[in-house]
Amino acid sequence: MGLLLNEAEYDLWGRSTCFANDDLTDEADIADYVFNNRPKSYPCVGYLEAVQNPLHPCNIRFIYPQQITEWAQQFSM
Repeated sequence: MGLLLNEAEYDLWGRSTCFANDDLTDEADIADYVFNNRPKSYPCVGYLEAVQNPLHPCNIRFIYPQQITEWAQQFSM
């Protein structure tokens, strides 16, 4: 999980989180995966969701400020 403030932070986070210790995946494939799974906007919180797929063992998901604001309001009740 990570707080992502901009595209550069997302790129570093996505590569290090999804492809850590992966010497087999081609750089072009990594770049495509990270690009195709980028967030809609920044800032956001990125996290990995486990899935049952041998080709992609996780999905990248995001939490946006609106959701965090809604949760904060619920906690303050």
